[in-house]
Amino acid sequence: MRSARIILFIVLVTISASAQTPDLLIARGDSAQAAFSPRDALRFYRQAERQQPMNPDVLWRISKVHTDLSIGEEDPAVAMREAERAVAYAKRAVEHGARHSMAHAVLAVAYGQKAVLVPNRKKMDLSKLLHSHAIRALELDSTNTVAMLVLGIWHREVASLSWIIRLLLKAAYGDVPEASLDDARKLLGRAVALQPTVIMGRVELAKTLIQRDETDAARRQLRTALALPRSDLHDPRRKEEAEALLNAL
Repeated sequence: MRSARIILFIVLVTISASAQTPDLLIARGDSAQAAFSPRDALRFYRQAERQQPMNPDVLWRISKVHTDLSIGEEDPAVAMREAERAVAYAKRAVEHGARHSMAHAVLAVAYGQKAVLVPNRKKMDLSKLLHSHAIRALELDSTNTVAMLVLGIWHREVASLSWIIRLLLKAAYGDVPEASLDDARKLLGRAVALQPTVIMGRVELAKTLIQRDETDAARRQLRTALALPRSDLHDPRRKEEAEALLNAL
């Protein structure tokens, strides 16, 4: 009987230890993200980080949570703090995974969120960093839809600047990468083709189509976006934006 209890104890300890492996902690964090619970996800990812502090798959996920928290934060100081954390973790992911496509893509996303919060004079430096890491992510994985979305939005926003603003930017910052609505449409269209149930891709493609005066195509994208089920923390806000855009057409 005593030996049976010892064996049972060993089995239970082994099961308990295996339940806390980094891979399982990542999976639990991913499940929390899918349930729109970023703080629960962060708790699991940080447990994984304590075991594997140089694992880029852990680090980029932590960065994404901090970006999500920054986007949803109303207090500008707290939003900036979360954005800074997102950048820091994504930088670490790139440092320990230089050829990790998602690490570069999430760093581009983090730079984009920080750019929303900083004064105008600092936005272009972050924009250029965003651009370079999104490009690198696609060089490493041509199917990385996160990088496509970021780069597509970048092309649309920069291409939409007036020639006077672009001239001033060039004078202040040197060469500004070329941007076009054609490239924005191609990148966002490919992202939608690869992930047709992602609401963000549909809405961003629609915004680009509107700027290209392709209103019928934009309406189709917006109607599809409104009909899709929620799959991301920020989808309710995106659906509100889609409805407003559709009503304005």
